[in-house]
Amino acid sequence: MKTPALLTLIALLFATISASAQNETAHHRAAYDSINKAEASMKKVKATHKDEPTEFALTGYLQGGEVKKIVSPCGDDGSGPMKYYLEGEQPLFVCSIWSKMTDDGKRGAKVEERLYFKDGAIFKWITTEKTAPVFHGED
Repeated sequence: MKTPALLTLIALLFATISASAQNETAHHRAAYDSINKAEASMKKVKATHKDEPTEFALTGYLQGGEVKKIVSPCGDDGSGPMKYYLEGEQPLFVCSIWSKMTDDGKRGAKVEERLYFKDGAIFKWITTEKTAPVFHGED
């Protein structure tokens, strides 16, 4: 008799935790969708930095004079672009997809990382990396 009630309580607890996790990033998901939908109508600007041997380019998307998104393509190491989403000229969400390099120098498994910001600080970090690094205060 007690087992079904306990299982129901556990299921309810997990549903509540899941809903809370979804709520804390709901604004971020809405902003992400809105920015991506409006991207075609935004002013697109490019900037290139060259300082031998380093060279990189950034693409910015502006709406009403405000930077909403920055795309930074990564090098030949299998990395995908890093995408920065901004709100009020502050970071809101950063995502990247890159390939881990194997010991023999080949591309390995893809890793996706997502950083969620609130009040200028990261409050949530999600990674698909199997052995995620442990960051310290200086990181």
